[in-house]
Amino acid sequence: MQRVEEYARQPGALPSLQKLGAVGGLSQSSLRRLIHTAHGRAPLAHVRQIRLELAHTALKTERLSVVDAAELVGYSSPSNFATAFRRAFGIAPSQVRQQRHS
Repeated sequence: MQRVEEYARQPGALPSLQKLGAVGGLSQSSLRRLIHTAHGRAPLAHVRQIRLELAHTALKTERLSVVDAAELVGYSSPSNFATAFRRAFGIAPSQVRQQRHS
């Protein structure tokens, strides 16, 4: 599980379920079962949450634009990133960025 989560934290596009299983040395079904048992969600939803948390931290602590944060965590569309971010944290990424400057 640790290898899978470390891999999930790597910048770039979201990995496939097949790649996550290979990194963890697990079949796709075993990976699904393990992550669902540990976190109560599907593997790719778990990876997205990890990535959104990374973006949240980056926006709070680094001089990163919302577009750069979206790219960092694998979103090709800043608006899709902003929507997912808002759903996850209840606040827009631009607001987190602005709070850093306050």
